[in-house]
Amino acid sequence: MTVVMGWWLIGGLGAVGMLAAVVWLARTGRLGGGDFVIRLGPGSRVQVTGKIPRSKVPGIAGFFQDQPGEMPRGRIVGTFGPGGTPRLWFSATIAPALRQRARNFLIEHLR
Repeated sequence: MTVVMGWWLIGGLGAVGMLAAVVWLARTGRLGGGDFVIRLGPGSRVQVTGKIPRSKVPGIAGFFQDQPGEMPRGRIVGTFGPGGTPRLWFSATIAPALRQRARNFLIEHLR
């Protein structure tokens, strides 16, 4: 009886832990629940969705299309923090140098 109760306890704690992790990922924007998403595709495809003014979209697309080298496939998820400053999360396929340039550009461009 105690072994069965122990397994139920472990299973219950695991389920609660998984639920807490999903809620945390969704609230921080890492589960795709951000205010906006920028998808980089093959060639020079840039798709911007979410709470970004339409007037800003051509500038964002132009920034990524003007980067040296081939554009990586990937996704940038952003949420607007205090004061309207964007918080950004990048796919692992986006190089660190491009991440930094994009972060600098988007913080200035989306103010």
